[in-house]
Amino acid sequence: MAIVSVIGLGAMGAAYAAKLSIVDDVHLRVIAAGARADRLARDGVTVNGQRHSFEVVDPQQPSSPADLVIFGVKHPALGAALEEAHGQIGPKTIILSLLNGITSEAEIAQAYPEATVLLSITYGVDSVRVENDIHYSSLGVMDFGQAHNGSTPTPAVSWLGDLFTRAGLAFTVPADMVARLWWKWLVNTGVNQVTAILEAPYAIVQTTGSPAQELMLAAQAEVIALA
Repeated sequence: MAIVSVIGLGAMGAAYAAKLSIVDDVHLRVIAAGARADRLARDGVTVNGQRHSFEVVDPQQPSSPADLVIFGVKHPALGAALEEAHGQIGPKTIILSLLNGITSEAEIAQAYPEATVLLSITYGVDSVRVENDIHYSSLGVMDFGQAHNGSTPTPAVSWLGDLFTRAGLAFTVPADMVARLWWKWLVNTGVNQVTAILEAPYAIVQTTGSPAQELMLAAQAEVIALA
């Protein structure tokens, strides 16, 4: 029986938890405390119209280390999440971060050097959370792996690939995950930040030669220079 622990049931965390929970030999648990734990235990979470009552474990509750821990919190909450996940992580634990950006995996690895922290990005996802309801039509694709992956995957990458296959989660294992991490950050910086500043939909940066697109490209050029 594989134990999968999730901390952070946002739009992505809840969707992945729901998919992984249907695998026959997976025991899924959610790390939460206080009022949030009470709410999850009482109301569960609804994903695409289906209510899920995941096991909720308190961070202070003694438990065996998980085979896989998924961090689905926003970055401001990562520090607290790292502390709350302490009882779930051991030397054989694989860790995945669903956070955007290029720093979360390094922060997790610094906190838990004994675990295997894989790099990952997701794209093509349209999952949205409204209060306690999560809806999506596509969970897109996750790229994951070691920083650099050869033709033969490591045991951790192979294990996770088998789990994702049985859960019906699309994935690839690119040769250069560092480049993929920066690529995702480049896209997010150019599109998300610029459209947020302009208070406009994504379509505004899709017109060739438009001022909005030029601003997007300028922001992405800064990421390239930094990389």
